[in-house]
Parts: sequence; structure tokens; C-alpha cells
Amino acid sequence: GTSVTFTPALDLDDEVQLIMGVSASSVPTAATGTTLPSPVPAVGTMFFKTDTSVLYISYGGAWVGVTEAEPMFAAWITSGGTAVTPTAGTMMTLSTPGYYYVDLSGGYSTVTLAVAGASGGNNIGGKGGKVSAVLNTSSGVTALLLVVGGQGSFVTSNIATGGANGGYTVLGGFNGGGNGVTNQTSTSRTDDAGGGGGASDIRTVFGTSITDFSGATRIMVGGGGGGGTGNGNIGGYGGHTSGQDGGQYSVFQATGGSQTAGGNSVGGSTGGSGGSGALGVGGSYYNNTGWNGGGGGGYYGGGAHQSTGGGGGSSYASSAVTSVVYTNDSNSASDGYIQITVST
Repeated sequence: GTSVTFTPALDLDDEVQLIMGVSASSVPTAATGTTLPSPVPAVGTMFFKTDTSVLYISYGGAWVGVTEAEPMFAAWITSGGTAVTPTAGTMMTLSTPGYYYVDLSGGYSTVTLAVAGASGGNNIGGKGGKVSAVLNTSSGVTALLLVVGGQGSFVTSNIATGGANGGYTVLGGFNGGGNGVTNQTSTSRTDDAGGGGGASDIRTVFGTSITDFSGATRIMVGGGGGGGTGNGNIGGYGGHTSGQDGGQYSVFQATGGSQTAGGNSVGGSTGGSGGSGALGVGGSYYNNTGWNGGGGGGYYGGGAHQSTGGGGGSSYASSAVTSVVYTNDSNSASDGYIQITVST
């Protein structure tokens, strides 16, 4: 809402750098003029309209203007993603892991949102958490980026050598799920270590990449569940302001993420490395002697430890939304999802 005048005036490269959030030298060169080119060129082509001082980016056969209220859209559009348009009065559900863009500039009286994290891998991986809320439409938000998390993997399809100390990695789910780690090389087991489930989140600022959690502005997060283990230790559920701790093994346990820090590995060390969750990302504990579930992604990710279930990631809701309802242990054995309902 505040107008800023730069003296001397910014040139095109300066404007691109401010809007894109990256170095001007790393983005495509934008053509300039007073008339948008027709036909519309390839996706991601930029054009700066000199008479209105608006930067446009091509997408879906059309030119899309990047306004002051939508700085994250420019970075998103050059990275991929899918533009979606909700129908007033009808709930739209997005359940395929990935990221989506919703333009709210047309004006809606109410925008109701629900975001659920993905579950952790393994038959006893933790369930994702869910947050429901209503967007404050008077806040000036005119665009949302919706990121749907993926379920943590099983050893059967995603085993790979690598990681510290000789363990085998089982991939965490899309959007922050921590990797599970196992000492088993069989590809026929579904009860071994599972990767942590990815969080689902809603952003008003994208950041420089999909994994730039410190640069992004996330207004809602549904925490992912921790990965389960081959020795019967469940993954912690994602949800509420703190994720659940993973199932304990001996004196070892992986804790859930909170509102201020990632989960950790507690009870002492077994000679492995890692274990701590962080902003947006679940932890991984690397060694070659056990089945270690990955931490769930979240506002802060869950931790991981020796032969324990991964900790669940925390959920979150900012002051940009109201009527907030948290549901723990909500989303079972699946990818995450986001629901949006608009009314005029």
C-alpha cells in the first residue's frame, strides 16, 4: 500500500531483480515496449511494458502481469507449477504433489482453506496433520501459492546407496519430508524404514525456489507424518502446533517439530550423523545398523534417530487467516491435499 520512489530511477535489470528476488544476471532478458507481443511466446518469457511499468510473464498462452502484490508469482512461473481457478461456491481439492497458483485479484468475499500434510512411509508411518481456516480478504492478498506434500517412500521402490556411514536411503516425501535410512538391501519389504511425509503449505511469497523456506512466507502449514520402522515403531503424526514424537526404541527417540525449532534425536548417540529437523524440513539419521524413520516436513520438521519412528512435523497458521482449526492425526496413508472454496 506504500508508494516508494527511487532516485535515480531503477533500470529494467534493477526492477527484475527486485520482483524476481534473484540476481538480474540469472534471469532471462526481458524485452521492452508498449504493446505485448502476439502471438504469446514460450512459457516464462518476460516483457516489460514501458508505458505502464508492469512486468509481464507468458504462461498458458497468455501474458500475466506481475504486480507489487504478487512478487512470488514471477519466481514461481519460471520454475514450473500449475495455475488453477476455483469455481465460486464449489470446493476445489488438489491432491497431486506439486505446486499450484491461484489468482484472487478478481475479488472474493470469502476464501476458505484447508491444508493437510502427507503421511510417513511404511505401513505404520504417521498420519499428516490438517489445518482449516478462513483467509482475511482485507489483508490485500491477491495471489496464493499452494504446495501439496508427497507421502514418504517405502524401501521397495526408493532404496539407494548413499548417505553418511553406509546406510541405504529411503526418500522423504515432496516438500520437506526427511529421508528414512535402513541397513536392508531387499526391495521386497514394505515394513522397513519409511521416509517422512512432506508438508502441505500455502504461501503468499514463494522465495527463490520451492525449498527456500526461509525466504518464503507460509500462512498455513499442514505437518507431515514421520516415517515408520521395520521394528514396529510408529512415525509421529503431523499436526497442531507440535508434531508427535516418533515411536521409541530402547532409550532412543525422535521428537516432533514445534513452532520454534525442528525435532531432534534424544537418548544419546549411536555413532550415526544427522537427526535434527529444521525450518520446513524433516531430519534424517544416517548409520548402517538399523531402520530409521525420516522426520515429517512441517512448519518445523520432525527429528530422526536410531531405529525409531520419525517425529511428526508441526502445523502452523499465521495472522493472515482466522477461524483456525487444527486436526492431529488426520490424513492417513496418502499424499497431502489442499482444499479451497471461494465465494463472491
